[in-house]
Amino acid sequence: MTPRRALILPVVLLLIGLLALIMAGFVFFVRAEHAGISAYSEMQQARLAAESGLEAIVSVLRAEPHNAAAWFDVPARFRHGLVWAETYDRQSDPVRRLGSRKEYFDSQPLRVPAWRYTAAAPRYDGPQNTMRFGVTPESGKLNINTAAEQQVGDLFTPLLLGLGLENPQELIAAFLDWRDADDDVREGGAELEYYNTLEPPYNPKNGPLDSVEELLLVRGFTAAVLYGEDVNRNGILDANEDDGQASEPYYDNGDGVLNYGLAPFLTIWSRELDTALDNQPRINLNADAGVVGLQIAQYFENGELSQATIDFLLGLKAQNFNFSQISSPAALYASGEQSARGGTSPFGGAKSGSAKQNALQQDRTQRGGSQSGGALSGGSRQGADRRGGSRGGPPREGLAPVTPEGTEQTEDKGAEQPGGEQPAGEDASAGAAEDQLPPELAASPITLEEMPFIMDRFSVRPPQAAQQPLFGLINVNTAPLRVLQLIPGMTPEAAGAIVDTRQRAEAAVLRTTAWPLVTGAVDAATFRRIAPHITTKAHQVQVEVLGYADHLSLSTRLEWVIEMVGPLAQVKYHRDLTRLGPAWPIDDQTVVVANR
Repeated sequence: MTPRRALILPVVLLLIGLLALIMAGFVFFVRAEHAGISAYSEMQQARLAAESGLEAIVSVLRAEPHNAAAWFDVPARFRHGLVWAETYDRQSDPVRRLGSRKEYFDSQPLRVPAWRYTAAAPRYDGPQNTMRFGVTPESGKLNINTAAEQQVGDLFTPLLLGLGLENPQELIAAFLDWRDADDDVREGGAELEYYNTLEPPYNPKNGPLDSVEELLLVRGFTAAVLYGEDVNRNGILDANEDDGQASEPYYDNGDGVLNYGLAPFLTIWSRELDTALDNQPRINLNADAGVVGLQIAQYFENGELSQATIDFLLGLKAQNFNFSQISSPAALYASGEQSARGGTSPFGGAKSGSAKQNALQQDRTQRGGSQSGGALSGGSRQGADRRGGSRGGPPREGLAPVTPEGTEQTEDKGAEQPGGEQPAGEDASAGAAEDQLPPELAASPITLEEMPFIMDRFSVRPPQAAQQPLFGLINVNTAPLRVLQLIPGMTPEAAGAIVDTRQRAEAAVLRTTAWPLVTGAVDAATFRRIAPHITTKAHQVQVEVLGYADHLSLSTRLEWVIEMVGPLAQVKYHRDLTRLGPAWPIDDQTVVVANR
């Protein structure tokens, strides 16, 4: 009898082994999918936390649009804002009570699940390696679509030299060629012929830019030029940004100073309507005398203006005075030439119009000198009228930039910049002409106390231009010193005084553009020169928010540019910056600057 072979056992064992492998693979797949879904869910939670931060900012901007103290740098409101926690609410938030998340973590061995946001922004004036907790108005930057060539040169030159570029004039010329409407090549610039040799070829814009990052298409512009050594865009000198070629970025010079690129100081978004702080149209002094009289009676029924001032304005209308010959209502304060040079402002602080400052300004005007920052050497075309401003108007909704006098900018080489005044330093007589007031204004009874109402409520633009936006005005409440110095007619001393004064002044004083005058930060002559180019409004703001959790080591970093249209927030630009890393040292107490 032949013995039976046990063939079935190996087959069964093989099948069991295969099933075990299949089951193990399936379990691994399920766990991987679960981990992936959990990670995705947590990142979505972080994103929603960041978006909650945006909504919190919008609510503040809606309630206090003209109070920079409420949203520019408010750690108590925008640092570690609680979205949700498992065991406590916002009122009982231990981080809010202790004032430090790190201190809370040290005292709490087991972290309670909680989601938070922080609105972070770089600080360009003040202590180094610190940050702000708030938003950044786009009006605190230079609008590259409307900036005069002089302003472009004054901003670009020191920044590019700081980055080690030996010939910044070539980049300036290339940018101006990209923006202007013609195909004429400036010295060192580039036009169609150059861009068509690239692979792939493309045409220059020959018009206003659609984003600041569009500069990367311009000849010679790189990420290093746009962002400098600050590769993670937090305005703080991190270790990898100060170690030479040891790590990225390999182009940092290791000198212990953070060299900024161009992008933090540029915008394409800044614009505003010619309205008062209450969003009502300003009283246009070039309108019919009867209309002006009725509007003055309507808006100043509580005695904000003296009867002498009202009679003076109506008297000018009766004499058919042409208000278009003055660049802004600042010229109505003619008597300030004496009072602004001495004494005490009714808002506190000594007047800064010293004899030395006046002498410096007079000498600068006589020599036809430019603003600080160096003259533009960006390659003006031979034979061209160098007084010209931007030849490319803003791209927004097809509207051309409008000066305070209402003249639209054109593509002509001699076009005026926004504000109606020629770029400082381009015309030796420009500053002197601004100081020569019409004789009819010599007897103006307007006082310093009335100037906030005058600057907020009145306009001298031609009526046909009053409905068109103003582009490129610079916010004196938030602009860094580097940008303030670009304002036509601004002196380095005046810019420094503005930065110093706004840090100490009360929020109510800073509401209108009259405050540099009434606080004594600038004298009357300087104020008349800068007034057509400044604002205190912030309709467009850059918002950067981190969304993160107490119990997880993850975060999302999002950026928006929003425009407040009345109570409505419109998203103009949105970008996910998470791949740049958290960057912001939100738990480091040394980066927080205590506000007054």
